[in-house]
Amino acid sequence: MLQDLSIQFDRFAVHAQLYPSKSHPRFHGSLVRAYSTFLDVSLEAKKLFGDKSAKKGLTGGFAQKSSRKLLKQGFLDAKTKLEHLVNEVTQEYDIAEKIESSVFRTEVRTKIKRDMNRELFKWLDEVDVKTRLDYLASVHEPGTGSWLVQEDFFRSWTQKTNAALWLHAKPGAGKSVMAYTVIQHLRQTHHTTNSTIMYYFCDYKNIKSQSARKVFQTILANLCQQCLEAQEIVESLFQRYRGRNLVCPVGTLRDTLRSCLLRLPKSFIVIDALDECSEPEELLEKLQPLLDGQLGLNLFLTSRKLDNISSYMNHPRIQQCSLAAESHSKDISCYVKAQLDNRLRKNKEKLWDQKLRVQIEEELCSKADGMFQWVNCQIDALSKCISDKQILAKLKTLPASLDETYVRALEGLCREFPDERPSLRCFFFWLVHALRPLKISELSCTMAFDAETKRHDFHAVPADPGDVLQYSAGLFGLTDTDGTVGLCHYSVKEFLTSEKIKATSVSDFFAGDAKSQLQVLDTCFSLLCEEELSTGQCWTIKALRLRKEDYPLLEYAAYHWLGHYKLVEENINSDLEQRILAFFTE
Repeated sequence: MLQDLSIQFDRFAVHAQLYPSKSHPRFHGSLVRAYSTFLDVSLEAKKLFGDKSAKKGLTGGFAQKSSRKLLKQGFLDAKTKLEHLVNEVTQEYDIAEKIESSVFRTEVRTKIKRDMNRELFKWLDEVDVKTRLDYLASVHEPGTGSWLVQEDFFRSWTQKTNAALWLHAKPGAGKSVMAYTVIQHLRQTHHTTNSTIMYYFCDYKNIKSQSARKVFQTILANLCQQCLEAQEIVESLFQRYRGRNLVCPVGTLRDTLRSCLLRLPKSFIVIDALDECSEPEELLEKLQPLLDGQLGLNLFLTSRKLDNISSYMNHPRIQQCSLAAESHSKDISCYVKAQLDNRLRKNKEKLWDQKLRVQIEEELCSKADGMFQWVNCQIDALSKCISDKQILAKLKTLPASLDETYVRALEGLCREFPDERPSLRCFFFWLVHALRPLKISELSCTMAFDAETKRHDFHAVPADPGDVLQYSAGLFGLTDTDGTVGLCHYSVKEFLTSEKIKATSVSDFFAGDAKSQLQVLDTCFSLLCEEELSTGQCWTIKALRLRKEDYPLLEYAAYHWLGHYKLVEENINSDLEQRILAFFTE
C-alpha cells in the first residue's frame, strides 16, 4: 500500500516541476488537494504507530487485526482519492500545456507578423506625408478654404463614384492649403461612412517625393494601415519581389492598388502639386485607368494649369475647377488681417497711425490677385520698415508679380550684405540643388567655401547656425518641424532656375545651369579633401560623433557628392576631375 501511494506521490512531484504556478490556479488547486490527502494518510499512520499508548493498545490480537483493517481501508480510500486526483491533475496539466502552447504560438505569430510588417513598410519605403500635413495645418488660417467644400460641384463630386476633381491655379494661390482643407473635410464628413481616405503631397523640397513610384508606394502603405485585406494583397506582392533585387514596375503597383480598392466600398485619394512631380505624365497615365473601373474611387488633384498636365485632364470622369482670384478673395482678406494681427501682436510690425493698417489691408487685398505667397512676401518687406513714412512709400511701389518680388528681395539682400554676395549665391544654389532637405547647420557651413581657392574657411561659419536666416529676405526659412531649411515656395525655385532671371540685376543667382550644380559638387568634394580631415577614419563612435558635430556638412558631402557628380558628369572641368582622381589614388 505504501508503495502504491509512493508511486502516486512521485507522479505529483513530476507534475509539480512542470507546473507553471502563476498561470493556472486550477492546476495548482488540484496539486494542493493531492498533497493534503497524502499528508492526511501519513498523519493517520503516525497516529496509529507513533503513539506509545496506541502501540500498547494494539498488542491484542483482535485489536491489532481491527486496527490494521481500518488502516488498510484508510490507505485504499486515500489511494482511490489520489488516483482520482492524479487523473484530475493530468487533465488540468494537459489543458495548461495547451494554453501555454497556444499563447506561445500566438506570441510567435505576432512577432513574425510584426517583423513582416516592418519589412513590408521598409520595402514600400513610403514618403512621410504626415509631416507635410502637419505643416499645412500650422499655416492654414481657420475659416479659409471653406467656400470650396460648400460649392455644388464639390458636393456633387463627393457623391459620385469613379470621379476626379482637378483644382488648378497660378503659383502661390494656396493650392496645397486647399488640399489640406479637402482632406480635413473628408475626414470629418466621411469617417462614419466606411470610406477610406488617403493623401499624398508632391514636394519640390523633397526629391524622394517627386516620382510616380513613390506616389503609389505611399498610398499603398497608407492603405495597409487602414485595411487588413489590402495589407494581405500588398504582402503577396512583397513576397514576389522580396529578396530578388527586382524593382516592382509602377504599373504593377497601380494594379495592386486597383485590387485593394476593389475590397473597399468607397475611397478618396487626394494628390497635391502634380506640377511638383518629376514625372507628372507617367503618374496621370497610370491614374486614369483607375477611373474607368467600378472601384468606388474619388480623386482630388491640384496643380498649376500646365500643358503637360492639362492634356491628361480631358477625360469624361475628370471635372476641372479654376482657383480664380475672385473665388477666394474673402480668404485673401481674412489671411491679410490675421497676418497683420499676428505681426502687430509679436511686435514685428510697428504702426504709429493705426489707420494705416486699414490702408495696408486694402492695398494688399486689391493687388494680391489671389496669391497668398505674394501677400506673404509684401508683409515680410513691410515688417522691415521702421516708420509709417517708409510703409507708405512701400505701398506706393508694390511689385506687380512674384518674379518682380523675388528680384527686389535679392537686390535688397545684396545691398544690405554686399560682402556676402558669393555666400548668398551659394545658399540659393544649395537650396535649389540639394538632394535632400538640409539642416540649418548644414546650410550655414556652405559659407565656409571659397569658390576661388576651393578651400573651406571654417572661421566663416556662423557660431549660431540660426543666424543664416537673416539672409532669407522671405525667400527661404525653416520648414515643417524637423529643423530643416528650404525655399519658402516652389515659385522661388522656378524663378531661380528660369531664363527670366538672366535679364535682371541678380542674374548671377541663376541656378538653372550646370555651373550652379558644379559649385555644390565642388563644395562637397573640397570639404572631403580638407587637411583638417586628413587624419583618416574615426575608430570610435565618440570620435565620429565629435567629427560630425565639428563639421555638420561632412555627412551630406560623404553620402551625396557622387549623386551630384552624376548629374553634371558631362560638364566636369579638368581641375575638379584631377582632384577627384588624386583623392582616390594618393
